[in-house]
This record gives sequence, C-alpha cells and structure tokens, in this order.
Amino acid sequence: MERFVLICIMSFILTGAPGAAENDPYTLGIACFEKLDFSCAIELLSVAARACPREDKVRLVDIYRKLAESQLALGRRAEAVSDFVRLLKIAPDFRLDTPGISPKILDAFSEALSKIEKAVQPPPLPRQQVLRLSRPVAPKKPLSVELGLTAGAELLVGEDRRKLNIGPALDIECNYIVQDPWRIGAGLRYSYHGLSEGSDSLQLGGGWTAAGIEYHWGTFAVAIQAGLGAVYFGVPGSEGRAGLWLPMRLGASFSLGHGLQLGALLSPAWIVTFGGGVKSSFTLVAGGRLLVAL
Repeated sequence: MERFVLICIMSFILTGAPGAAENDPYTLGIACFEKLDFSCAIELLSVAARACPREDKVRLVDIYRKLAESQLALGRRAEAVSDFVRLLKIAPDFRLDTPGISPKILDAFSEALSKIEKAVQPPPLPRQQVLRLSRPVAPKKPLSVELGLTAGAELLVGEDRRKLNIGPALDIECNYIVQDPWRIGAGLRYSYHGLSEGSDSLQLGGGWTAAGIEYHWGTFAVAIQAGLGAVYFGVPGSEGRAGLWLPMRLGASFSLGHGLQLGALLSPAWIVTFGGGVKSSFTLVAGGRLLVAL
C-alpha cells in the first residue's frame, strides 16, 4: 500500500515536471511490464486506466491487455478475465493473435469473450412461451362449400327428340369439398319442353346427389361428377311419371376473385322408368354456370 501511494505521488509530481509525457503512469507501467515486475505494472496501469480519456481507445486496449496478462502472471485468473471484459467493451472486435500467445492467456480471453456474447443475447423465454411459439401454425383451410346456379337449355336425345322441343333448364347445386380434388354435391333441376304437336308442354323436376373431382390450373378449373337421383316429369293435368335419374356433370370455370367462378356446364343424363315395363330417355343440358364459395 505504501508503495502504491508513493507511486501516485511520484506520478502527480512527474506530470507537472518537464518530460512528464515520458514518465506518466502509462509509460512507467509499460516499463514495469517489460521488466516482468507485474505487481508494479498492475498498480501503475490501473492508475493509467482511470486517468486515460475514454476516447483514447488504442491506449485503453493496450492498458487492459497488459493488466490482464500481468494478473495471469501472478495467478489471478478472475481479475484477468475482468480486465479482458473491460477491453472487449471498449473494442468488441478485438481478437488476440493466436501464434506465440500463451494458452493460459487465450483461455482467459475466451472466457471473457463468452461473457460478452452472453450479455448481448436476449433473456430466454419462459418454457410455456417457448412451447407456444414452437407449435406449427395450422394453415388456414380453404373455403369448403360452394353454391352454384346453371341456366341453359335441355334437349332429349333419340326418339324423344322428335316429340319434344328444346326447352329452358335451371339447375341449383351445392358442393362440399371433402379434400382436394374430391368433392360431393347435391342439387335440383327444373326444365320445360313444348310438345312438337299440340300446345301442351312437358315439365321435368328432380333432385340428385353426385361425387367427383375438380382440378385447378391457376384460375382455371375442370370438374367431373357422377350422380344418382330421382325425377318426375309429365304433362300437367294429363299424365306424369317418376323415374330413376343418372346424371353426369362436366364443368369448366375460371375464377373471378372473391370466391366467384364463372364457367359452363355440360350434363348428359339417363332417365329410367319402370311403370308398364322398363323405358329410358336420354337428356342433355348445356348452359352457363356461376359458382359462389362460402
């Protein structure tokens, strides 16, 4: 302690005397360090570190490096690590040149570097929050239900074509997307046909359920469904007949955005009746189609 006080008094006197620039605590501390007088170097360089302006980073880095090496030379590893930490706070990019440096110095510097890196890392999140953040976010499911309206014309194929004129047809449908590309649907149809002879008309109404697939290419889509249903048709006030209805539904559409699709539908169907023997008729509906996704 007496030696430290004496050094401080000498430093104060020397800084006011001619040639003080060569005899300040930093210069004297470096001289002690080079003479391997590490106790003297620590005392003088500690004074120099407190007196050195914070802007003089080059000198401060040199002071703390020599302080750390002096502490290690005296077996004070914890103090050496603290001095290296102070050095890295001043010059975060500072690194020791590995060749020729004692492993003891490199080990203490590595510990100081590790402390600095831990200090700048954010604190760990609570365990519950980590688990909550690590859960994969389920993708938003696409719209799975769509309503459709088809307006077009229906004609009968074969012998019935000679008896009935082409008539308007209206088709309402609802489709449920099970999992792309598979979907199931159901719908209702009404059509009206004038007789080729006479002023009477034949009207047809029925319901169907169908299943099929739909493929998309960008905004364009193509769908095919096979269905099964029941139909009732006849001349109002005269005669009527019920039958089994087997429709096919071939559609193409493109997206207008906002869940809207516009396209066309071609729907051939086979109607089978059993009263008075098995009879069948073939119909074909073609029209424009509007789909709305919900």
